[in-house]
Amino acid sequence: MENKTLSYILLNGLGYQDFWQIQGVNSQFQPNSNIYIFDRYGKLLKQLNPLGNGWDGTFNGNDMPVGTYYYAIKLNDGVNNKPITGTITIIK
Repeated sequence: MENKTLSYILLNGLGYQDFWQIQGVNSQFQPNSNIYIFDRYGKLLKQLNPLGNGWDGTFNGNDMPVGTYYYAIKLNDGVNNKPITGTITIIK
């Protein structure tokens, strides 16, 4: 799976790029994937539904600080056992 996902979230209240979601996963392709968001210390911040809106840059309803966060995607396709990983940057 090629990763063409944008790697940032803009938390500025303008309604543009204010959610992060993996691209290419849909009800027809990899709908059982697990997507996890972590902080720099490895703390799990969010587990996403791959068919949902994505991550809004919050934890327990509070905006996360500007910085780099990490994602891991487990495809659950029976073939790819290694998770796809990358970074997300929050910009305000």
